[in-house]
Amino acid sequence: MKWIVFLITGMLSFAFFTFEDMGKSSVTNKTNTTFSIEFPNEAPEREETVKSAFKVLINTCPELMTFKNDIDNIKAEISPYLYQSENHGWDEWVRFEVSIADNTTGIPNQYRANGHHLWYSVGGAPTPGIEVTKNIGGQFCGKGLFEGFISVPAAENVWSQQHQ
Repeated sequence: MKWIVFLITGMLSFAFFTFEDMGKSSVTNKTNTTFSIEFPNEAPEREETVKSAFKVLINTCPELMTFKNDIDNIKAEISPYLYQSENHGWDEWVRFEVSIADNTTGIPNQYRANGHHLWYSVGGAPTPGIEVTKNIGGQFCGKGLFEGFISVPAAENVWSQQHQ
């Protein structure tokens, strides 16, 4: 069974959770595929932020879920670090690390994704979108070998819902 595990980090502290500490939630993408997400009960206000950001990611990069059987795990952290603030003006964003299996069965060989760790950062205003920080990751978003920013206006809603 594949697990999607979310790791939440604060500015200077890290919190690690075991499966016993986690509750279950689900996210449905635009093709009505439901994904089970393991998330710590200790941070309910952050759960909605991570779930919303995950929806933005899988709706923008649908091949991540097309080839979900070749993904070993997905980790997420809410990052308040400086570099994305300088690049996009984000105060916070969710950074996803997607670990691709060493021996894939569905991902096309030309992707050369086997064993790679892909990083996607989802942020809101003033420039909502996804930063792809490894060019192999762009292939799962329909961009080919692409490393850079993908404008996604819906990403602004990830943080606006949190503050309502």
